Amino acid sequence: EMGKIKSTTKYGGSATGYAVLDVLGTGSFTMNGGRIETAVGENPADDGNFGIGVNDNATVTINDGFVTAGWYAISGNGSNKSQNTVININGGELSSIGDTGIYLPQNGTTNIAGGKIVGKSGIAIKAGSLNITGGEIIANGEYKSPSVPSNNGNNPNGSAIQIETNDSYAPVKHIEIGGTAVVKSEKGAAVTQYQKENNQNSFGDSGETVVITGGTITGAADKSAFEVSDEAKDDITVTGGKFSSNIEDFVPSGMEVTEGGDSFTIVEKPNAAAKIGTAVYATLGDAIEAAKSKTVEITILKNLTEDVVIEEGQNITLDLNGMTVTNISDHTIVNKGTLTVKGTGVIDNITHAKAA
Repeated sequence: EMGKIKSTTKYGGSATGYAVLDVLGTGSFTMNGGRIETAVGENPADDGNFGIGVNDNATVTINDGFVTAGWYAISGNGSNKSQNTVININGGELSSIGDTGIYLPQNGTTNIAGGKIVGKSGIAIKAGSLNITGGEIIANGEYKSPSVPSNNGNNPNGSAIQIETNDSYAPVKHIEIGGTAVVKSEKGAAVTQYQKENNQNSFGDSGETVVITGGTITGAADKSAFEVSDEAKDDITVTGGKFSSNIEDFVPSGMEVTEGGDSFTIVEKPNAAAKIGTAVYATLGDAIEAAKSKTVEITILKNLTEDVVIEEGQNITLDLNGMTVTNISDHTIVNKGTLTVKGTGVIDNITHAKAA
């Protein structure tokens, strides 16, 4: 029989719920097998403890084994606003009977390359960065829309990835989903985002961006793949993957959605003008607008005729990529921010000899 670490007392209410294992300071924990079980009592959804607590600058790596919790299988601490935890999930199965599989209220980075995460919500993130390249994230709880934000823990809403922007916590920095990841809600939208009313870091204010380059994102039969606030839409970019509903609102202007059977995928339009990473845009102006105040590199994909403006606060590296950018009627480039030009190519002006 597989070895086991088991909780025998009911939930005690400390910062990480009297987790069976608390990792503190600069400590590290690696799980290569066995079981951690904290679903105790007659009502494990209420009585069960957290599985693994991650605090301060600690590192937790799960390669195999099972963590079965009454509450969170893995949880950070929202008071960690400047520390940097690291969580790596490469295999194994993490499950919560009564709450969320993994709860991320702390500053830090979580990388999911494999394994299976199951809960009423799969992962709830309020702070830090989340990178998902593989594995399964499954939500099995009842879907709640709109969700109810919380300043103490989270209220699972039945989505596989539950994003809450809330200025009581450090900001959400970056979320990326790609590779072979499977993100699925059995009763609701697969990915949700919301902010706490009148006390919020809305998308764009705290710098966070959601990028989806691959994977399979599936909502319940009567729900969409995404449910997000209007403020969040411009900060979610989809350039690849397979989806259970049409996600055209999140696709860059140089790409389009195609439907095949019961799923939707993204393809590149012909004659695209520029790209940022995997995101392709119909015009250079579209790419500059999408960059917002982030530091980005834009690559020119063909010879262009445009007048563009780089706004104050933008930091853009423009890779000419051997192409020529020519104006229409004004300055070719009006730069109010920070602009770096690299690569071979030409920025030209044919109307009044002012390229920039």
